[in-house]
Amino acid sequence: MTILQEIIKIIKNEFKKLPDSRGVDGIKYTMDDIAMSAYAVFYFQNGSWLNFQRNMTNTTGRSNAKSLFGIEAI
Repeated sequence: MTILQEIIKIIKNEFKKLPDSRGVDGIKYTMDDIAMSAYAVFYFQNGSWLNFQRNMTNTTGRSNAKSLFGIEAI
């Protein structure tokens, strides 16, 4: 496991502890996925999800946030 993967794992585990005051009906995204998505955008320093995806494609050859940041629901 790379250092980045270790860091991502630690951060995601902390994000799983975030409180979720939303009702249970119709929840599609978990709080940790929401926070990881924000972290991923911050990590690549892009202001929008579309720019983030394009940057991932250009720099890594893939645009799947799940494979890099463990985001389950994209």
